[in-house]
Amino acid sequence: MPALPKVLVTGANGNLGHALLPQLFENYQVYTLDRRTLDPSLIPQVAGFFKGDLTNPAFVFDLFSTHEFSAVIHLAALLSRDCEDDPFYGHQVNVNGSVNLLEAASRTRFETKFIFISSVAVFGLDPQEKPFMDLTPVEPTGIPVTAYGCTKRYIETIGKFYSRDRLDFRALRLPTILSPNHRPVPGTSDFLQELVVQALSGLPALCHLRPDTHLPLITLPDAALAILHLLKTPRAHLHQTTYQVQSFSASVQEFIDKLAHHFPDFHPQFFPDSFRQSIIDSWPASLDDQAAATDLGWSPAHDLHSALWDYLVPATKDLLSR
Repeated sequence: MPALPKVLVTGANGNLGHALLPQLFENYQVYTLDRRTLDPSLIPQVAGFFKGDLTNPAFVFDLFSTHEFSAVIHLAALLSRDCEDDPFYGHQVNVNGSVNLLEAASRTRFETKFIFISSVAVFGLDPQEKPFMDLTPVEPTGIPVTAYGCTKRYIETIGKFYSRDRLDFRALRLPTILSPNHRPVPGTSDFLQELVVQALSGLPALCHLRPDTHLPLITLPDAALAILHLLKTPRAHLHQTTYQVQSFSASVQEFIDKLAHHFPDFHPQFFPDSFRQSIIDSWPASLDDQAAATDLGWSPAHDLHSALWDYLVPATKDLLSR
């Protein structure tokens, strides 16, 4: 029996890693790389774990000189709020760390698939134009309004150059990820999970965005599914290097109305935060994922109703009961 292909997953300790590794386990030898020790719950699903820093080129190049990976799934990144607080460190991790990986993977003696997880934050739309746009092109317009978006946009672009040689670069642009697997923190788009927690707990509900704010969303299982589709699709079937996906798009008011239907005492007060609002206003209201459907066979499992009642609400209820 031939050996299973080796896949390196960076940043596996995060939410996406927890959702993805169980699905990789049966068909790949999974190796993970993180600055922190691997979560014990993930250890049975991996063939090996490397603890190290992607910003250290010597560590990265040594890893690729001693191990052969058929694919790299690059999840590791400094997230949006941390990038805004420390843009220099955000650049070190998200740009320099990613380029170290790209360069090391490109120097191997065979072609390596490189899956880069990008973000809707690469867009920099003019809010005045947004009402006239139903869907957006794959190529982002405008300048990202956050340091995080700038770092993601750069790697999407430089990855195309690496893909000309021995690297099969593929980027997946994700919108806001809906996940119950962590208690919400004050971030750009964590407000939706905050609303679910508030509805379940009966706490006074606050929303820091306008009710008419419309944005693309994806559930954590759908995000993991999209990564698998991108990983498994033969290169000959791809017509571009960057794909974007969503489970659905919805307004804040639509999200609240769905919750209020089952929680009649749920009546959030709106106190828009100008900083958060300006960031999300620069994003498209919806992502055109037709290219992913055509080339990758992508089809989301969730819509707004099933995302809430089959996934977010029951899983969050379980989380809060622990």
